[in-house]
Amino acid sequence: MFKFTQLIREASSLHQVLYHLKYTILEVLVVNKAFVLEVKADGQIIEIDESTNDSKLWKEYVDQFQDILGEVGKIIELDKGFMMKIGERGGHSFMICCLSNIQTPKLTRDEISWLKTLAFYTSVSLENVVKIEELMEHLDDLKQREANPAWLKKIMFAMEEKQRSDLARDLHDSVLQDLISLKRQSEMFLTNFQNNQCPTSIENSLISWNDQMSKVIQTTRETCHELRPQLLYDLGLVKAISKLTSQIQEEAPFILG
Repeated sequence: MFKFTQLIREASSLHQVLYHLKYTILEVLVVNKAFVLEVKADGQIIEIDESTNDSKLWKEYVDQFQDILGEVGKIIELDKGFMMKIGERGGHSFMICCLSNIQTPKLTRDEISWLKTLAFYTSVSLENVVKIEELMEHLDDLKQREANPAWLKKIMFAMEEKQRSDLARDLHDSVLQDLISLKRQSEMFLTNFQNNQCPTSIENSLISWNDQMSKVIQTTRETCHELRPQLLYDLGLVKAISKLTSQIQEEAPFILG
């Protein structure tokens, strides 16, 4: 069960979820064929992912399909396997029919409980991926019509803000800290060399190296600040602009008005 939940967690489409369900059942139970079917509101039955020519096998049990269109997880045992409802969307139902080449023994209580749990997780995953697919189709439609509703702009802006914030935090917590640590080590190294009167060429190289690291640290800090201006969050827009103006004025050769 844990393996199955990990697999469907990474699934991004309807077919991926159903694929993992099929092969999880085939690996555990005494069946060798699994068919995922969609039963429409008008009674039409469509096999999803027809990868084999064995459709005639599940068609022998079409008369029993109506008996399973109840709650998710309902199981009907057959002479050579079983069928189970695994989800629904609108007026459509999804079910899986698992069969063997030989007559199979009745499912045990543990197997039934395991299958019902699988059906529950699958139903939730199907609902999520279907909603994601519908959202992506809607966004594609908006893109084709070159329409950018306000809610979409807000979502995109929030996503960009989060990405900038995450990148700034990662730079500050990893790259910047490593550079600071390396700079301090080089300063200690340079101090020891100067006390021991090291050769001028080595001393000059260390000084240059230290200066370059100082510039890289300053650049990294500025990048973090530009990605996520901490003053903007701490002081607000007006005070943040005023503070930024003062900082620029200290370096600029002209007066900011």
